Amino acid sequence: MNSTVERSISLVRACATVRFIYDSTIALYNLRLSSGIRWLEASVMSGLTT
Repeated sequence: MNSTVERSISLVRACATVRFIYDSTIALYNLRLSSGIRWLEASVMSGLTT
């Protein structure tokens, strides 16, 4: 019984860790994507104005 509980806890921890890494990766990707798009828009706008 005890080993089953420990196994379940470690499984939950592993899932939480994977979920955290996944969410962080997605958030970083979205952040880079949005800042990249902003940078692209800024360079296009400055290119059009000059």
